[in-house]
Amino acid sequence: MSAVPLPAVGVVGLGHMGGAIAERLLAYGFAVRGFDVRPEAVRRLLSDGLIEARSPAEAAAESGVVLLSLPSTSASLESVMGTAGVLAAAHTGLVLVETSTVEVRHVRRLADECSQRGVAFLDAAVTGTAARAREGRLHLIVGGAIDNVSACEPVFGVIASRVSHVGPRPGAGMMVKLVNQLLGFVNIVAGLEALVLAARAGRELDVDLSTVYDVVAESSGGSAVWRDIIGRLLEGKAIGAGMTVLHKDPSLAVALAREFDVPVPVLDAALAEISEWKRLGLAEEDLLEVVHHLQQEFGLALSGSRTE
Repeated sequence: MSAVPLPAVGVVGLGHMGGAIAERLLAYGFAVRGFDVRPEAVRRLLSDGLIEARSPAEAAAESGVVLLSLPSTSASLESVMGTAGVLAAAHTGLVLVETSTVEVRHVRRLADECSQRGVAFLDAAVTGTAARAREGRLHLIVGGAIDNVSACEPVFGVIASRVSHVGPRPGAGMMVKLVNQLLGFVNIVAGLEALVLAARAGRELDVDLSTVYDVVAESSGGSAVWRDIIGRLLEGKAIGAGMTVLHKDPSLAVALAREFDVPVPVLDAALAEISEWKRLGLAEEDLLEVVHHLQQEFGLALSGSRTE
């Protein structure tokens, strides 16, 4: 019995995540056409077998699946609907997959435009890091028709260890991701507040900060954020995300809440805290630098107070 041929894949946006996804697909024998506005991002992958595309349209022309991995809504719009965008090369059998983290209403607009041009569409919101993408361990949160999900299974199965099809309408995947990001972001800000409180009160009461961390990790206040991110910061390790990156997804969650007329005062307060840290010149710094700032502000030892 002959093997099912792998679909040719276009990847538009070869940054940290898009580049890692392209690497993974190339390693598994997919023909990958890649486009990025930065020539160096394309050149980096040529030795792995990437076929250079000079536009999103060229990436899509001979592909069965096109993945978007872009930094903003405006970049996504231009890459799909611009004069040399994906839809300029619309053809039967093409599935466009939006993996960029963008506004839900933008996802719906893309889906409508694709429908008018006979192109299938999914939103596949990504959770996980570029390192996980290279290992095939992303979690994809997908919205759209089940037939389109099935058509993308060969691709999804290589880059993700988990695919959650959360609803039949485009935008469903992005909505679920933004709800997750809301919770994760608020956890980060609250976790930093908890560290400062525990360190200051613990100094008076002779309670080591690592002891507080361990007890909380196994109690009702524990979470994946507390165990993974807060724990890493206490070990003095960077998390690989700065204030600008951390601000993006929660801001999109606020836009979603406004769209559906849902107040989110806790999220608003957490975003205000991040805005203050950005104002202090920490916009592009890793969250670890915020910990260093808090140490200086309160005269406390936080980073490096825990070992693995």
